[in-house]
Formats: sequence, structure tokens, C-alpha cells
Amino acid sequence: MLDELGHHCGVGALSPTSADSRENLVPLAVEIAKNLEHRGQCGWGIAGLDERLWAERETEPIRSSKVVDTIAAHRYATSLTFHTRYSTTDVCGMDGVHPIEIADEDPNCDMAFSFNGNIPDCAKATAEIRRMGFDKELKGDTDVIARFLHAKYKELGNWDATIAALPA
Repeated sequence: MLDELGHHCGVGALSPTSADSRENLVPLAVEIAKNLEHRGQCGWGIAGLDERLWAERETEPIRSSKVVDTIAAHRYATSLTFHTRYSTTDVCGMDGVHPIEIADEDPNCDMAFSFNGNIPDCAKATAEIRRMGFDKELKGDTDVIARFLHAKYKELGNWDATIAALPA
């Protein structure tokens, strides 16, 4: 039975209790990521929003990382997302560590994305991204989903319609 359990990445998100809150959620996000580290020892990442989107990612254990001190500078980050990586594909190193950060010339279109899974038909989703005009290298299925969501959101301007447009 234990052989059937398998392993998966650790993924989480935090948001303040109210829109005008000045809660410092960064220490809590770091602590949760540390507690999720057993879910993925291949790397970790945390992204949040101060005035602009920021992300920190690393391939070393979060408990030993000096990057945690850098993250602490984002004292009033909101909309935090974090990820601990357990590799299930051949995407290794920093290319496999999430969240994937996409900076845009329009700050309202900046996004960070983490995904805990695999796209069964990644070729279909990749073809759709290419049809939409994205011609840069794609680094794994999470990158494919993130780029698709970013392009669709820029096109539609609405998250409900963007999610509904994901290829089946």
C-alpha cells in the first residue's frame, strides 16, 4: 500500500484578511513552505505582491537558504503563493521550480503561477500557445499553462473567461 502513495509538490497561497490589511504574511508563507518541504526537496519558490510582483526561487532546501532573508524585506506582500518542488518530469533545476513569474509592461497583467501536476496532452496546449503567437522556449508543462493563462488574460481581461478558455 505504501508504494501506491507516491509524492507530489507542495503548493499553497495566502492572502490578507481584508483588502486594506497591512499584515506581514511573509514569515507565515516561509514557515508553511518549510513545513511543506518534505513534499519536494528539488527546490522552492515564493511570490508575492508589494507595489509590483516579485518572486524568489531556489534549488537548495528552504531551511538552509540565504534567500529567505531577501524575502523578509517584502514585509507587506499580499497575494502570496509558494511551492516546493518534487520532480515528476525531466524538467530539472530552476526551470522546474515554481512559481513562474511573468512580468508584463502592464503591471495589472503581471502574474505568478504554480502548478502541482502534469498536463496529459502538453503538445495540444503547446500548439495552442504557438497559434497565439508565443515563440519563445517553453520549459515544461507549468510554463505552458502559465504562458497560456497570461496571453488569454491579456486578450480577455477577465479571469473567469480566461480559466474557461483553458484547453480541455
